[in-house]
Amino acid sequence: MEQPKVSVVIPVYNAADYLEECIQSLLRQSLQQCEFIFVNDGSIDHSQQLIEAYQEKDHRIKLLNQENHGVSYARNNGIEMAKGEYIGFMDADDTIKDNTYQHVYQLANQFDSEVVIFHLVEEINGIQRVIRYPFPMQAKLHTKDIQEFIIPYMLQKEDFNSVCNKIYRRETLNKHRLKFPINEVLGEDGQFNWSFFLCAKSAIYSDFPGYFYREVTGSATRNLQEKNYFLHALRSYQRNIPDQIQMSSHQIRTLKAMKLLHQVLAYIHIYILPTNGLSKKERRQYVQTMIHHPVVQEALRLYPLDKVRMLGRYDRYIMKCIKHQSLIGLYSATAYSRWRNRKKGEVHS
Repeated sequence: MEQPKVSVVIPVYNAADYLEECIQSLLRQSLQQCEFIFVNDGSIDHSQQLIEAYQEKDHRIKLLNQENHGVSYARNNGIEMAKGEYIGFMDADDTIKDNTYQHVYQLANQFDSEVVIFHLVEEINGIQRVIRYPFPMQAKLHTKDIQEFIIPYMLQKEDFNSVCNKIYRRETLNKHRLKFPINEVLGEDGQFNWSFFLCAKSAIYSDFPGYFYREVTGSATRNLQEKNYFLHALRSYQRNIPDQIQMSSHQIRTLKAMKLLHQVLAYIHIYILPTNGLSKKERRQYVQTMIHHPVVQEALRLYPLDKVRMLGRYDRYIMKCIKHQSLIGLYSATAYSRWRNRKKGEVHS
């Protein structure tokens, strides 16, 4: 059998409601030399039966069943099983454009690149947003370029973390024994990308919007209850940065401070909003913990003043409330923001 050009690894856990859409989008790929490795992570719904039904119709579908060990364990097993020149990843409730792997494989082959990065289209509450990056496009990025453009962006932003809008050369993963971290509830994608891009010698960035991420109804609320996002953000901020990064310690600390504060801004907005499953007291305590935390106050002092001036008026006010640890100010600002957005919606409806 001909070696696949791209292997796609899809962890599956109780995803039957959306799985068929995912499978069908993969089977429509214009690049035929693919294999689709579904790793069933101990699902108790009929996900396994769905995959088996499609497997009988298309030899490109592979199925690996395992006990429930989490997404990192599933992806690592998928990498072990993969035979393709490049490896991509999908989540079982997402979809992909019909010619995505054709497009990105051609770029990888044309530029002899270890990784291809492309646009992810995020849909939350019916609103789509394309995730873009400030990197040179359609040009081969070498180690120097990765250090100049990609690494600083990873220090400062979260939206590069996903492994689903990239394909990675399997030979590079094997050579450096790159795996997803086990027992990480959050941030496994980001840690994998750090490991990869610190050893990668080439990359290509394409503006092709090929991957469609869907925020499943109820998942945001469920994640708030199950995962401590703020604790993860603190760990990320305090994690030692490898020596390979060609930046001063002050530059690194500044970028990390900016990233932490943007995360806190997002978390404040999420936790102040009324959500099912979390009481008002729990949400208030969570916000108080964030704004009173000494690391957050330290990050505020490191945030460059010229960058603060570039923020919108709302974000500047929220930063001021965090600095003064004003819970009343935060609640007032977010309530006003919700009211204003509601009024805008009424005007446009």
